Amino acid sequence: MKTVSPSLSGVYFLPFAFGIFASAVLGGVLLTNTGTYKPFHAASFAISAIGFGLFTLLDHGTPKIAWVLFQFIAGVGAGLPLSTLLPAIMVALPESRVAGATAAYTFTKTFGYIWGVMVPSIIFNTVFNANLGLISSEELCFQLRDGAAYAYAGEMHRVRLPRKVRDEVIQVYTKSLKTIWWTGLGISLAGFLLVWIEEDLELRTNLVTDYGLERPGASSEEELVEEASARTASPKSFV
Repeated sequence: MKTVSPSLSGVYFLPFAFGIFASAVLGGVLLTNTGTYKPFHAASFAISAIGFGLFTLLDHGTPKIAWVLFQFIAGVGAGLPLSTLLPAIMVALPESRVAGATAAYTFTKTFGYIWGVMVPSIIFNTVFNANLGLISSEELCFQLRDGAAYAYAGEMHRVRLPRKVRDEVIQVYTKSLKTIWWTGLGISLAGFLLVWIEEDLELRTNLVTDYGLERPGASSEEELVEEASARTASPKSFV
């Protein structure tokens, strides 16, 4: 915890954002060139696990170069699925169902974002409340309990506290954040193991669709469904 202003916190967050951007672009290029997606899903969870593991090493005195690098690594892990997950969903479906599959994917991803914010905040507040006894100021403990610490973090750069109390507060914040990182590490490792039961189907190289203008001799939707079912039943892997 660096006790900086919210605007500077946004600047400090840029390495993570750059990692997401770079890996999303790289993942799309590699997916196009290799025709396979499963290795990138495995790599995403593996890199995310490494990133969360490195986050558990952070404390108030961590050098800037270290936490910048840690953020970039975690961003790379988070960015790979952005360009490699949707093709894996649509590979077993006919082209006529692309719109529906994309809408379902977008809804699920947005719903996941909600839980991605809610679950860490619940963990943070629970752990923070459990460690309030480490703060010697009873008045400050009352101010920070029951979720108030989440918002109070943005005010730390303006609050004047005795050095001892300030160190105690930072210690509790660090404990709470580390619990989130350990939870993320466990989820990443579980995802990495689950990737190996994922089928690696052959991606289509030709666009065969009846979604749009009809063409003479175009395949019916029933034929496209049968084609997708056959591809699922006997997948051809690139790996």
